Amino acid sequence: MFNGQCGMISDLVQRPFVTDIIENPENQAVALQPKISVVEDGWKFLMKSTVTNDEKVKLQIVLNHSSIDGVKLASLPILDNESNGKVTIQVPSVQSSSIAVESVLSEDEALLVFSPTPYPSEESDTGSNFARSMGWVYMVRTQVFSDSDVLKSYVTTKTEE
Repeated sequence: MFNGQCGMISDLVQRPFVTDIIENPENQAVALQPKISVVEDGWKFLMKSTVTNDEKVKLQIVLNHSSIDGVKLASLPILDNESNGKVTIQVPSVQSSSIAVESVLSEDEALLVFSPTPYPSEESDTGSNFARSMGWVYMVRTQVFSDSDVLKSYVTTKTEE
């Protein structure tokens, strides 16, 4: 990233769920409309790096992990004669954790971040992928280089034409 630029790396699956039904009694062709909610499942890393006057890198990172633990079904009453007065919706259970880190690194330093997984709750009836390990370790290394050196590879000079 360039100095002061924000970036995001993600490995996510976006899963849609029918979480509600909207009744529209005025239009019989579309009397029942599903409300779709999209839930993210996976990793997201938000980062910002800034180079200080003494050639150190101020790094700000937010690590976020979310997982869908399970999906339960619920019945909602409706005023429709054709569906026996009930419609089924989905109720996803999502577990999420975030860690925010700010650090100043020299060029020869690395930052290790440990993200522990929580103990599984006794109420949980599913074997969540989130709680199968002790945690995750991330290593961040920085390298300071001149913006003009990087941009030279994108710009042609008159002698190259």
